[in-house]
Amino acid sequence: MVPFGVCIVTCANSAYDLKTTMLKINRKKERQKIMKELHGFEGKNGVTLMRLQNQKHPDEVVEVNWDHGMGSFVTKGLKQLFDIDEIKIDAGELLGNVEEIAMVLYWLLESMSVANDLNLPFSYEDRFTLGSKTYELQKEGEYRLLKEIH
Repeated sequence: MVPFGVCIVTCANSAYDLKTTMLKINRKKERQKIMKELHGFEGKNGVTLMRLQNQKHPDEVVEVNWDHGMGSFVTKGLKQLFDIDEIKIDAGELLGNVEEIAMVLYWLLESMSVANDLNLPFSYEDRFTLGSKTYELQKEGEYRLLKEIH
């Protein structure tokens, strides 16, 4: 059985509607339990943690899925929609900050979508600040690894 429930988080004045799951995982014990269950899905990639859909263009959907082989979560849809590297997020980083990482992804998708609508090129910044936190998108093969800089 998949340990997911569904919670809808809406952002005022945004094109994207974030549908996220597993929001109550702030305790270490809960994160460890979820990781153990995810590792039980050997060979079953594609367990979806969240889905982001553009409300102005409903066909623009990006998912964040579990990739067992990498032991990480990866986006699915960025390459197809925007011809840009998919994003990889270490499980511990994401499960410890689901809402925060969802907002970072939301911000990135909004930026990509606006650039696309205006026929402007979009490229990742290696380092960026959102609110009071700084993040990094390191090139890692065909992915960009997203992590917070402490």
